[in-house]
Amino acid sequence: MFDWTLISEYLALIFIAVVIYFYYDKRQITTPRRRLFWSCLILTTSSIVLNILTIWVDDMHANVPLPINVAINTLYFVSSVAMTLVITVYLLMREYEFVHDKQGAKMAGYTVAALGAIYAALIATNPWTGWLFHFDASGDYLRGPLNRIVYALPVAEIILIVSCYLLHRKSVSLSMRKIVRCVPIIVALLLIFQRIYPEQLLNGTFAAVIILIIFMNFQSVRIEVDSLTELGNRSSFTAELAARIEAKQDYQVMLVGLRNFSEINRVYGHAGGDIVLFQVARKLEELSRGGFAYRFDGDEFIVLLPHTDAAEQDRRLDRIVSAMRKPWSVDKDHAVRLNAVIVEMRHLGKQWGPENVVNRLEFSLGVAKRENAEVLRFDDQMAERYAKQKRILLSMQTAMQQNRFETWFQPLYCAENGRFETAEALIRMRDEKGRLVSPGDFVPLAEQSDVIDDLTWIVIHGACDLLQSGAIPELRYVSVNLTARQLLQTGVTERLAALLDEHDVDPSQIKLEITERTVTENGALVASVMEEMRGRGFEFMMDDFGTGYSNLSSTVSMPFTYVKLDKSLIDGICSDKNSSLMVSTLIPFFHKVGEKVVAEGIESRDQALAAIDYGADRLQGFHFAKPMPAGELCLWYRTTGRQFKL
Repeated sequence: MFDWTLISEYLALIFIAVVIYFYYDKRQITTPRRRLFWSCLILTTSSIVLNILTIWVDDMHANVPLPINVAINTLYFVSSVAMTLVITVYLLMREYEFVHDKQGAKMAGYTVAALGAIYAALIATNPWTGWLFHFDASGDYLRGPLNRIVYALPVAEIILIVSCYLLHRKSVSLSMRKIVRCVPIIVALLLIFQRIYPEQLLNGTFAAVIILIIFMNFQSVRIEVDSLTELGNRSSFTAELAARIEAKQDYQVMLVGLRNFSEINRVYGHAGGDIVLFQVARKLEELSRGGFAYRFDGDEFIVLLPHTDAAEQDRRLDRIVSAMRKPWSVDKDHAVRLNAVIVEMRHLGKQWGPENVVNRLEFSLGVAKRENAEVLRFDDQMAERYAKQKRILLSMQTAMQQNRFETWFQPLYCAENGRFETAEALIRMRDEKGRLVSPGDFVPLAEQSDVIDDLTWIVIHGACDLLQSGAIPELRYVSVNLTARQLLQTGVTERLAALLDEHDVDPSQIKLEITERTVTENGALVASVMEEMRGRGFEFMMDDFGTGYSNLSSTVSMPFTYVKLDKSLIDGICSDKNSSLMVSTLIPFFHKVGEKVVAEGIESRDQALAAIDYGADRLQGFHFAKPMPAGELCLWYRTTGRQFKL
């Protein structure tokens, strides 16, 4: 027998104590994953302590009753085996986290259970068999013939973990891959150390190293905390929410979004913006006593509070609204006001999972921002709007599969010669019964998803088909809309050029409309792409000028051929002095910088005459024609368009 030294076990115990100290956080919800890691910590601590005790009682066996010595050694074997099994289960869970092969996960679980059963049987029968250990007549500890089989358990578990990794490595997370790659090397190095210094006890060291690796990669509290604000992050919010839902608890939740926060970053730098975010976090944390505050996203926060009476919930909401209206210091000389949007939800017995709650909150926040609302509650009316959105999203998916999207066209009036030489191509969708769905219902949803890309190419194909057919000889060009994401996609120029070549359409016959918002938010990058496409013969029109993102300097610096004045500017052109002043000022300005102007939303003859009087080059609106399919457009040209008189 060696004269064992316990230095390494004491150090391992200190390491585990440090992990426990930094891991403990009463604010963190006890999720299944956290419970499992706590089990790893407790069993590892128990195993190390019991290992130290076995050495102590072995050294003092003359003064320790034999039953106590047997009990301590048995408990050590039990805790050691349980520790390695629980750590293995934890690692396998993380390994299969993103793996679809659930049958493989079950087989791995059965393997761990079988190993546990074998070792449980060995430990349970040891008092009679002495296969693991026994004591001689003088009370000295003696290893049994199967004692070293205990060391085979972690080896078997490492082989199991590595095997599962090799089967599914493409689906295993990066953190788990690092663990699988480094743990066998660390174990090998520790085994070499044990070989060189056989008197050292490294059982606890092995476990402590694994625990430290797990803690750093998966379970550090910092992983669940936003580094800037020190609030819980999105994942910790969903974990807390899941726990409340599982416990069937009602709650009040408020999502706070900071509209146009990027302006603060632009003016005061990201350091100034971070100062404001930190202050907002502290205030929300103060106002969420009894609950929790989280940083949900870059400029979004969530407050989660327990259910109480309606009056108190109203007061909570009012306190947060009032706090967000106050100025926030950027530095000692400057303060800013935040344009905050607050969405509130009161959960009363709804059978929603965490993901459903988050989806409803994000939907409501989007509605609040679009409608310029400061406070919005997710009530029955919002629930119906959300349900309608889901129905439309599903309908869009099936419409794509069943070819129920169509390209329609709205002709534009040329003020110079009174002809309809151009048209805008627009997307339309029919439902399952063949009825048209309002573009206002499905286009905004499409723009928030990948569907818009497919819809754009449907429109471009439709425009090319019409131009290629030659059915309307006077049609000089058709304009189509591109989103920022589409414009900035790699290879969009080549794809568009190839499509036009296929239809024998010249790039000058397709005008690309991009919104003013696209230009404002992606200025330099958009400009470079536009210049590249202009070199291939494409021309651009700025769409929706005047919708709230107006920036004349960025507009005139871009290579636009036309600027389309939004309907919001045209509506009051005959009745509102400010609107008429704006239009009469903008049109000459754009002419001076070499850009022509389209007046959108013309709904009356008076508006048309006023727009022409102010110098508009093209006019578009229901006064001339509504959007229509290609076949109807051809008929409209023959019966109306060629004879139209303003």
